[in-house]
Amino acid sequence: MCVDCFDNVISLRCQLCACIGCSEGNCCEECLQTDSFASYQENAASTARGGADLSKEQSRVAVACMGLAGETGEVIDYLKKYVGHGHDIDKEHVKKELGDVLWYVSEIATALGLNLQEIAMMNAEKLRKRYPEGFTVERSRNRGE
Repeated sequence: MCVDCFDNVISLRCQLCACIGCSEGNCCEECLQTDSFASYQENAASTARGGADLSKEQSRVAVACMGLAGETGEVIDYLKKYVGHGHDIDKEHVKKELGDVLWYVSEIATALGLNLQEIAMMNAEKLRKRYPEGFTVERSRNRGE
């Protein structure tokens, strides 16, 4: 963790690497380069089903995409009940379901030989460029991409 992040321990937990101190919940470049996603991806891959029937990249990707759709549907359905039906929310349940979503995202990345850490860094940079002063409706309408 960089000195600035360490000195600012009152700030929100970093949304990507879970360190304490990144300003306003955004990762600094040094924190983004930690191995948190790399470790996660490696551990997630070790729990994926192997075998001859899933040795082809396309099969592995297809199964992971179906799993991602299913788990995303579970998150959406649960949150629909919270938002639309007035149910209470169990954030621990949401965390578990989002963990399943993250597992399938990691599995797709692994099957395609992509690095989850690089994906996270690339996305963070894209969003920093898109919203340099933070989100605004105007910038979301006129992204200039």
